[in-house]
Amino acid sequence: EYAQTGARMEHRSGGEEERPPVGLSELPQTVLPDLYGVSRAGSMRLISGNQIESSAAIYAGLFATLLVAPLAWCSRRHRSLNLFCSLLIFLSLSWCLNVPGMVDLLRLPGLRMMSHNRLVFVGSLMILALTSIGLESLLRGEVSWRRWFLVPGTVLVVLGIWCLFRASRLPDLVAASQQWGIKMWFIRSYSISGILCGVGVAGWALLSSQSGSRPWFVPALGIFLVGDLLWFAHDRRTQSDPAYYYPRIPVLEEIARSTNNRILGYECFPATLAQTHELRDIRGYDSIDPGRLMALMDLAIDPDFRSKMFKYAITQLFRPRIEFRRGGVKLPPILDMLSVRYVIFRGTPRPPIRPALQGNDYWALINHA
Repeated sequence: EYAQTGARMEHRSGGEEERPPVGLSELPQTVLPDLYGVSRAGSMRLISGNQIESSAAIYAGLFATLLVAPLAWCSRRHRSLNLFCSLLIFLSLSWCLNVPGMVDLLRLPGLRMMSHNRLVFVGSLMILALTSIGLESLLRGEVSWRRWFLVPGTVLVVLGIWCLFRASRLPDLVAASQQWGIKMWFIRSYSISGILCGVGVAGWALLSSQSGSRPWFVPALGIFLVGDLLWFAHDRRTQSDPAYYYPRIPVLEEIARSTNNRILGYECFPATLAQTHELRDIRGYDSIDPGRLMALMDLAIDPDFRSKMFKYAITQLFRPRIEFRRGGVKLPPILDMLSVRYVIFRGTPRPPIRPALQGNDYWALINHA
């Protein structure tokens, strides 16, 4: 009942899509997730959207997906389970790949309230299940040459050649970059991806010969499966030292001591972080985005900012209409009524602005009204 009052739900029920389907260009990064770059220092993202919200989130390993998982079909005992897993992989990717018919189905009332791009996590689990069955088939000696071995082998050949080509001829966006470090990142990434594809092709060649049945093959394959994932995880820091989570910021602490009125971050300081310094942000924070609160805040938004804000999280970053005055700011009257006393900014204030409070990257102005 409460969710129905949310602005986000209203937008979705009206047919608005936060992350619309893309198409077949999403398919290669299911096995080479860094193909289009990453959003971190030393690299850049070549396509819109972030990596973790794309088809790359299905990644369970290049060797797992294109070398071991297909071997599950060598097990007659698991044919029905294999079919079920394969169907779920297809369904989980259908939104990202913009599969006709499936996308229309997922856009039906009720179903369109979900974030379909996140279904790829189900597909990732199914790839893992097929990989387990494939390894068991190898251990049981059920794997022997079949013509369809040529299909995943050919896919690896094509991917490998394409990656090596890209390593020597970078995408236009990367080639135009003035940062040599970014170019080197892509050259290294494409080169290693091409080498990994070559190792996968060698694996299929061994499976097609008598060497694939030798005792050392399965342990060696296990090492490559783990190594593949370790290479992907290398230099990805998803967690920082807890000392850096919510560092004390003198400007914010001073505001907290001086008033119990509300604050507002100006294109900075996502609202929920105000709680770390016992401040009250007028935006609150609620993933439902209560419709009535969003309608109220909409009265104060700077018109030039509408195209930049996140439609699926209207107040996550916010920029109100504002006038800089001697000794403070003038805000829309609705924010005066809602008791917004301080507006918080980041960076260095431009002359002739004189902040009421200023310190370590943060500064604040007072709303005297």
